[in-house]
Amino acid sequence: MLFKELASFYDRLESVPSRLKMIEILNETFKAAKPSEVEHIIYITQGVLAPPFEGIEFGVADKLVEEAIAIATGYSKADVESLYRKAGDLGDVAKQLKSSTKLKSMRSQQYTVEEIYEKMKNLALTSGEGSKAQKIHLLADMIANSSPEEVKYIVRYPLGELRMGVGDATILEALALSYAGSRSFKPSLERAYNICS
Repeated sequence: MLFKELASFYDRLESVPSRLKMIEILNETFKAAKPSEVEHIIYITQGVLAPPFEGIEFGVADKLVEEAIAIATGYSKADVESLYRKAGDLGDVAKQLKSSTKLKSMRSQQYTVEEIYEKMKNLALTSGEGSKAQKIHLLADMIANSSPEEVKYIVRYPLGELRMGVGDATILEALALSYAGSRSFKPSLERAYNICS
């Protein structure tokens, strides 16, 4: 699945207050994805890279993301900060600036969900001397080579601010519907999740 397709599902999820509608959209998302992509989609949707017991954190703050947006879009860091103060959401700021930038993408193909997940994992695992600059470069590269719709979620993901309101129970119910055909299988999934969360 292309990350652009996932971003489209996220746009729909973000605008829906109803939990039942969220389950329906997630069900569509899981059915549209290859089985090998579902795990990554769930982690991205939850704003994490792995289960909490693995202890993998992004180590990304607003200022780092602001710098990456500035590099990727050709705007100044002051422009990014000013828009962020007004909008309160770096994802929306990145989307807006990406929409109006004159800089062209260096990549001819669109990112897949798995590529974005792996790049984010690399970003999180980058450490040591010069790691801040490397993280900025990795994030700026993803922003520069993605569409405005994708950029919104690429920026929000490492900040842990996807703002969709999707919890574990909603995901489990959508999985039950997608793979077992009925919400009645949710208790079985929930039991397995509680044993090995």
